[in-house]
Amino acid sequence: LDRRGLPFFEQEEIGIDLGLVIPPEEAHNFQNVPVGESPAAGWGTRINLKKYDLNKFFKRKKLQLTSVYSPLDDIGNVPKYITTNLSKGNDLLICFRYGTLYNEEITAGHGSLIEEVNNSLITLIDPNPDPERKIVHIDDLIESIRVHKKGNTTLGGFWLIQ
Repeated sequence: LDRRGLPFFEQEEIGIDLGLVIPPEEAHNFQNVPVGESPAAGWGTRINLKKYDLNKFFKRKKLQLTSVYSPLDDIGNVPKYITTNLSKGNDLLICFRYGTLYNEEITAGHGSLIEEVNNSLITLIDPNPDPERKIVHIDDLIESIRVHKKGNTTLGGFWLIQ
């Protein structure tokens, strides 16, 4: 939103609009976020559900943006897909299995924005908890998206925002 010169919204406000649910033990870190049982896909936002779709958020906030979700299997050449969309000024939000990408024992999903591609290295903007840049290898990123599933339900993928 900032890059596009659009209105600023608190991260917590955006999270609530996108279906954020947190465990009770994390409530002290937030002001208004719903606390409850873990959703089917795990803690965090639920943009994979129609009710919390990014396009509904954009419409409610009167933002002239649209989002299209693509699972990994729908994208033939991931590096080309990323490069092409970034060169058009589009944004790419990705959801992936955190532990797979960052070699940790964490099976939860995580979201980040893709900022840049430099050969096989991808710069991600990670919102956790203060925005920071992380550089990852494209093959590791693809694998972390591929394995982010709950049973037969695909949770990882790309949200193209234009």
